[in-house]
Amino acid sequence: MTGTDSNTPQSATEYYWSELPKYIAAVEHAIATSQKIAMRPSDSRRQYWASVLFTRLCSAATSVLHLCPGSPVNRDGKHWDFSYLAPIIRSVVQTALMLFYLGTEAVGEDESRARLLVMQLRDCMERLLLFQNGGADQKQIDGFEKQASQLRSELKSNPYFARLPSRIRRSLIRGDRATILTDDQILDRLGVLDPQGRGLLRFCSSHADVSPLSYYRTGDNNRGRGEENEIDVNYSATAVAIAREFVQRADSDIQILFRDALTVSSVKKPSAARDERFESAFNYVKSWQGSHLDEFTKDGDPGTPLLCSDCFHDEGLRLTSAEVGQKDMSGCPNCGSQSSMKLTKKHVAFLAQRFFVRGSIRRPTYGGYPAVQFNTQQPTSIDVAPWLEPDIQLIEKTLQVGFFHYAPRLWMVGEVEPLKALQNANSRAEVISRILNDFPGRILDIDEHFYRVRTAPAHPDSFSEYDSPPGEKLGKGRLDTLELPILYGSQDLEVCLHECRVAAEDEIFIATLAPLRRLRLLNLAEVPWEETVTEFESLDMAIHMLFLAGSHSYEISREIASAAHRNGFDGLVYPSYFTLLRTGATPFETTLGLSHRRFPGFPEYARQNTISNLALFGSPIAEGLVTVRCIDRVMLNKVEYKLNFGPLLTDASRSDKAAASSSSRKPDQQS
Repeated sequence: MTGTDSNTPQSATEYYWSELPKYIAAVEHAIATSQKIAMRPSDSRRQYWASVLFTRLCSAATSVLHLCPGSPVNRDGKHWDFSYLAPIIRSVVQTALMLFYLGTEAVGEDESRARLLVMQLRDCMERLLLFQNGGADQKQIDGFEKQASQLRSELKSNPYFARLPSRIRRSLIRGDRATILTDDQILDRLGVLDPQGRGLLRFCSSHADVSPLSYYRTGDNNRGRGEENEIDVNYSATAVAIAREFVQRADSDIQILFRDALTVSSVKKPSAARDERFESAFNYVKSWQGSHLDEFTKDGDPGTPLLCSDCFHDEGLRLTSAEVGQKDMSGCPNCGSQSSMKLTKKHVAFLAQRFFVRGSIRRPTYGGYPAVQFNTQQPTSIDVAPWLEPDIQLIEKTLQVGFFHYAPRLWMVGEVEPLKALQNANSRAEVISRILNDFPGRILDIDEHFYRVRTAPAHPDSFSEYDSPPGEKLGKGRLDTLELPILYGSQDLEVCLHECRVAAEDEIFIATLAPLRRLRLLNLAEVPWEETVTEFESLDMAIHMLFLAGSHSYEISREIASAAHRNGFDGLVYPSYFTLLRTGATPFETTLGLSHRRFPGFPEYARQNTISNLALFGSPIAEGLVTVRCIDRVMLNKVEYKLNFGPLLTDASRSDKAAASSSSRKPDQQS
């Protein structure tokens, strides 16, 4: 760190908000580099340890952001405490020093081997002491002592080690140190910090060691209590500035060490004619699909601001950009604003995806798709409202993309063979039989519980009020019929409230229920892996779309429930209609028109973004299958809305042709 005083803005707040975005950009770039070298075999000892330590460095650097108010992972943070930030800053620096010492500094083979042996001996001695004090058995202790003896023997025979001063050799042989060089000697070789910067680093270390310097002035000007104050803000800014220098240097050194692995040949390999035909066809298909966000950061985006939230005219776009952007006191390169949220290229791409793609999602009778997509191959062909025109032109210019009407693959609008068969009364039974066979069971055990909400029950203290609805209310929900009452519940309390459409003025009561015996349920919320089918033949996709549909789908879901009841199940686990509102997930996520549910490894992601409801057959409370543990009155104290804005398309009819029947869709209703 050089010239700190001359470059530091007068205000500590301005200093912090100028340094934090630079640190964030440096960390994101380092993580991108780490991902590029991941899973690549190491060609040398240096590459191996550099890879290990660079991963550790990226992790520690990310941890710093969790203690920095206003960072992407601590956006609403209001706790300022340099004393707890300092130890992680020191960890970042120490990791960077070891990365340079063991990995990226080019030294002779004997010296490189001696450095590794000294580190391994120190590690062995630390573990030996830990096991001796931790009551480990003698066999483990003997193993460490044997390993230490072998390391000492090899170290003594190392030519570089033999040339070291005897005083240093004695200390290293005892395993007192992990490095031959001192931290100052490594810093000299690294050439990162000047004397002033080293003084600031020692200052961080004093806080990490809880020396009197770290607590002596607690309370002065609100210091050390977590409240925002000039001193802690200034120290935090200085700390991330120091850490940034080490992260950037490590990133640069790693790219040099792994340059062969990171180099992408610019020479196009000769390919057969059929490969060229395939590539041409693939590029044509890709030209009508949306861009992946990685496309806008893969070329080493430096993370510098390009736009800001004040650049936009449309209010929804402006509010969204303020939410996704990063606070930065520098002037916007486009409009000059300093107080706005700044947007890097990655932020602008995410903003375009969220506003124009997710904000244009259409929901036909079954399924869903975005009406708008964007990529670098298509020119803009959508018509937007006049106030949005300068905004879309600004994004086009920044990303070099065009926005176009998306033509969904037919499965996205419900052209899924099992789903179509379910809609036909003549073929429905065969598909329901497959559902009973292909979807797994789920045991609701006696140590579990779930919730059931009632609004304004006649007798709130009566357990029967929380059983299945009486006969006059049957046949109105997703699964119940006049012949089969259903007790609806969920293990997610907020979903219970959504399902019952509670209002602020309602008298709300919630019962906590538990099974009295193990209940066997058919689990329709599971994501079965179907290896040999596409979305068009997927039974999983059919069920996924069925339970995200409104009341027009109830006839089908009721028959599934009745069939499960006839086959001995005690009830169903099924995806909540309000899953998307609860999780904020995007419906029917795709890449190149392929559902993420079809990719290996993605079913687990889909499970995590599915909120399950329970449907128990009959009247389980009256039948002694379920008991009421307790009943509580509930009051709504606060309701929050997370909004996703989207464009007003003046040529929306072009996007809606595939969803002509969507106007007949009714909202979900349950008892």
